[in-house]
Amino acid sequence: MIVEIDVIEKLSKEIDVLYAELSEDHQKYQVETSTLKTKILNLLENHIALLRTRKQCILQKIMDIQAETQRYIGLMGGEDDEENKRDEIFLELRQIQYSLTSSDNIGLIPKLERLKTINEYVLKKHQLRVNTIKDMYEKIDECKKHLGSELINIEPFNENGEEIISTKRIQNLALYVKKFIEIKESRLVIACELRNTILNLWDELGVEPQDQFDKLIENFNRNKFLVTTENMKTLQFKCEKLEEEKSNRKLKVELLLKMINVLWDKMQISSEERKEIENLSGYHIDTLRKYENELIRLNKMKKKYMKSFISKCKTELESYWKKLYFSKEQQQQFYNKYNFIDFDESNVNSMESEGESNLNEENSRDNDNKIDKIISTMEINKNSCMNSINNNQSIHDDQQHENTQGKIEVKKKSSAKSKKYSDEEILAAYEKEIIKMEKLYDEAKDVLELVGKHIRLVEEVKNFEISCADQNRLFQKGKRDPGRLLREEKFRKRITRERPKLERELIKILSDWEIQNNKPFTIYGKRYLDSIKTLDDEVTKLVMNEKEKHKTVCIYINHKQRIILLKKFHLWRKRYQKHQNIIFILR
Repeated sequence: MIVEIDVIEKLSKEIDVLYAELSEDHQKYQVETSTLKTKILNLLENHIALLRTRKQCILQKIMDIQAETQRYIGLMGGEDDEENKRDEIFLELRQIQYSLTSSDNIGLIPKLERLKTINEYVLKKHQLRVNTIKDMYEKIDECKKHLGSELINIEPFNENGEEIISTKRIQNLALYVKKFIEIKESRLVIACELRNTILNLWDELGVEPQDQFDKLIENFNRNKFLVTTENMKTLQFKCEKLEEEKSNRKLKVELLLKMINVLWDKMQISSEERKEIENLSGYHIDTLRKYENELIRLNKMKKKYMKSFISKCKTELESYWKKLYFSKEQQQQFYNKYNFIDFDESNVNSMESEGESNLNEENSRDNDNKIDKIISTMEINKNSCMNSINNNQSIHDDQQHENTQGKIEVKKKSSAKSKKYSDEEILAAYEKEIIKMEKLYDEAKDVLELVGKHIRLVEEVKNFEISCADQNRLFQKGKRDPGRLLREEKFRKRITRERPKLERELIKILSDWEIQNNKPFTIYGKRYLDSIKTLDDEVTKLVMNEKEKHKTVCIYINHKQRIILLKKFHLWRKRYQKHQNIIFILR
């Protein structure tokens, strides 16, 4: 209390004493004392009202500060925020809020002052988070500028808005910033590598910058170059195009070099002349032009030696035919396909000589047939004259047929030669066929080597069986060969050991080849698997024929037939030369 009670009582008694001494009217006394009491009460009530007003004002300020503080705390993630939970100031704030509703000895004014301090702390902490968020968004905007809006799709920060700046959001933004910076740095590394590759390829291929982006690559600045998705794709595309161009030029150079080397070898160009081209390296446009110019020069030279090239190509093609064991019919398919290819004179002459020899053989065969008939008539001794006339007539008919066939072939040749073709077309046809044969040979090289080994073994067997078919080989006149039987026995053992093993291996590899290529493997036009199976029959037949040669033939003739035989002796000798022992018995 402002005025103590005993003082008031003392003063009140003193007033009563003074009124008693004055002997005032009792009524007047009551009025004056009542008025005095009223004034005192009014004064106290007014002061109380003033104090209550001050209290309400302080309470309102406390509530406002608390509301503002709670709002900023809510913007920072509220009481559940990880950082807010660990902050002692936030714990004290919760205690102050509790004490406002409880009776304690702490006054409102100290609480108000403490709340102001806490509010300032919360505002500073919120502003610190705002500044942190703003820094992160500035970094994100910088990354967005470099990486493009396609990769970064984050809503901008509104500083004036009621955005929540929780610890979790700051952590997520920090992770985003770290991720975007890593992407930016990794893209910059890739961009630098691509840029260096492009510059090297430009220098290697002799390419100049074409557009604005190429100039940007040339004047590359790590801090200014934007590594957006579009720019990275453009860099990658340009690098791939240059790599593709390099690959194309590499293939072109390899092809040009291959063609140049072929022409060098064909025209026997010296190593000194080749040196300039052989020393070239890289795929620069100038280097490519030098290769092309060399090929043009060689092609001009090639035209001068075209006939020689054609002859070499033909020899090479025939060599492949021999390696591939092509039959005459298979070889003829090439000439049927390219019927404009003319045989040179040597070929024609050789063909004519072959034709003449074939004709002589046919005539000799006819004469031999005639002698056969004469000999058969000697045994029958009838109708000899009639048979000779018929044979002469058949020979005449055969000769007429051969002449007509020859005329038809000449007409075909003349019609084929009527149309002129350039030497380049003929050479191209040969070279194309050589490439085809070379591919066939490479595909079947292992099989052909095994087949060649088997063919050589078969020839050995045939020659051996032919030599063994002569039963008189051990009793011939002249120098004896005592070790022959031993050699023959060793040969039989070797063949018995090697041939089955070789044929099993050959059958397996031929079967696999036919399955893989879906066609039969042929030697001289015949399926070789079938030839292997019929090999024993062929050898047996060969032995029988050889034994037939060594049989003794007895022919009975009369005197007239002996005269005819002597006249045709040269024909008889050719016809019956397979018989070593022929006895003519004159009746």
